[in-house]
Amino acid sequence: MTGLKWSDIDFKKRIISISRSVNYDKDEKRFIENPTKTESGKRTIPLTETAYQILIEQKKANEGKPIVLGYHEYVFLNSKGKPTHRKIYDRTLNRIAKDMGIESFSIHNLRHSFATRCIESGMKPKTLQKILGHANINLTMNLYVHVTNDELTKEMQKFESMSNGLKVV
Repeated sequence: MTGLKWSDIDFKKRIISISRSVNYDKDEKRFIENPTKTESGKRTIPLTETAYQILIEQKKANEGKPIVLGYHEYVFLNSKGKPTHRKIYDRTLNRIAKDMGIESFSIHNLRHSFATRCIESGMKPKTLQKILGHANINLTMNLYVHVTNDELTKEMQKFESMSNGLKVV
């Protein structure tokens, strides 16, 4: 999110292109662009309708923000017109979790949740691998996708209903 620029978004085709990461350099006190960790990290992702609408709203929200030289092209800016640091997202999520009385989590945890829900909804593992930008399917399936208790129960119920019609010999 921090590195996303308006030029990465094709509103007509409803896709975003991921081509960089952006990190805050404490010593230089500025955001620095870097290439993605791996070549497979460079990818194009179709936008859901919800994501598309969020980006439209974000464009409107940015109109009232100051323009800071070097940062005007970024999508997610803070009130001072600079990219929003990922620590801010984590602090906000922690506050929301605390208010809701649930265990705190980071913005990166949402990536894991997204991966799990994609597989639960029937997305093909190779498709998810491409969306997440992983070079290796094992990373996608063994580190990012988690099996929930609800999913275990659902799969056992599917097995039971399928196996009820089988004769034991």
